[in-house]
Parts: sequence; structure tokens; C-alpha cells
Amino acid sequence: MAKSQGNMMTLMRLIRAAAVLGGLFSVAMVLIVGDHSSLLMIGLALIFCAWAAAPFWFAYARAPHVASSQSASILLLVATIAAVALSVFAYWMTFIDNPKPDAQDGLVLLFVPLYQIGGLGIVVMLANWLSKILK
Repeated sequence: MAKSQGNMMTLMRLIRAAAVLGGLFSVAMVLIVGDHSSLLMIGLALIFCAWAAAPFWFAYARAPHVASSQSASILLLVATIAAVALSVFAYWMTFIDNPKPDAQDGLVLLFVPLYQIGGLGIVVMLANWLSKILK
């Protein structure tokens, strides 16, 4: 039983580590590409930082709630890693490795976190369902 509890804690820590890394990367990208010309623009960049990190805060907060089931924890871990991969790919391709920048590139900062929250929300509902069934 103790080994099982140790595995659950390890999975929870992995979920939280992935969420922290994803959140830090998202915040860093917003700060790198943001406009720092005035105090208002810096304030808006901070609002976008919170929005870009919101999916990862959600995964971080939900990790203990699915820790009672190993299958549910693995499901949330895979979804969190997928959200991090989407974030890295979308922001990197849009803001760093983009040969033709466009004024509409900023829309990525609106829609990627929205898709991540939706996907993680569905996964959390499935994980909660799994943890109740497999108890």
C-alpha cells in the first residue's frame, strides 16, 4: 500500500512540475514578445501573462483531486504534457520562428489558453469519473 501511495505522490509531483514549466514558458513568451513602451502596455502584458498561465494553474490545482487513482493521474499527466507541448509549439512557431510576422499573430495568445483550458477541463472530468469508478 505504501508503494502505491508513493507512486501517486510521484505522479502528482510530475503533473505539478509539468504545469509549472508550462506556466513559466507561457509567461516568459508573453513577456518577451510584449510591448513595454508604457506602463499601460506593461499592465496589459501582465494580464496576458495570467491568461496564458491559467491552464497550467488549473492542472496544478486539480492534481491532488485525481491523485486517488493512478489511471486518473496518468491521464491528467498526459493531458498536461500535451498542453505544454501545444503551448511551446504554438508560441515558438508564431513568435520566434516566424519568417513573416503578422498583426494577427497576437490572437494565438487568446486562443491557445482557451483550447488548453477546454481540453484540460474535459480531461479533469474524465479523471474525476475514473477516480470514482476505480476506488
